[in-house]
Amino acid sequence: MAERKKGKKIIYTVKRGGHREKFDDKKLYGSAYAACLNAHLDEKKSEKIAEMVLKEVKAKLAKGGQEVSSSHLSILVYEALKKHEKDAAFLYSTHLDLS
Repeated sequence: MAERKKGKKIIYTVKRGGHREKFDDKKLYGSAYAACLNAHLDEKKSEKIAEMVLKEVKAKLAKGGQEVSSSHLSILVYEALKKHEKDAAFLYSTHLDLS
């Protein structure tokens, strides 16, 4: 069931309820950006970190299969955030625990 769009592999996120949806890099970027803002970083630094996190996670996803669980995706985001801003990573992980 490998799908491709203009030569690119389409990644699906398997949600907690078992349904799948196309990986949305805007959601990933937005959650990393929000965590940075909540850690009291300015907008410019938050944007830069969110872009780096997105790039790192997408690189890891490109090496894997065509599906990723939302929980594994959360771990990848947390690990990438932790490299750049520990407070934002902490806030990201605690927000996930409350969701």
